Amino acid sequence: MNGIAVAPITPEVLEPAIRRAAEAGIPVVTIDTPPAEGSRARPTSAPTTWRRGGSPRR
Repeated sequence: MNGIAVAPITPEVLEPAIRRAAEAGIPVVTIDTPPAEGSRARPTSAPTTWRRGGSPRR
């Protein structure tokens, strides 16, 4: 596994799983929602509104 990308509604609830993944050496990034404070997950601002074919929604 190369990594895990998540878009948590409640980051605090997902944090134990993020911590276990990080301890196993699996990188985790959050999309659209910042991680819980002190999290080992990295936030990203990657667009999630892309359509099939690679063009952004307008």
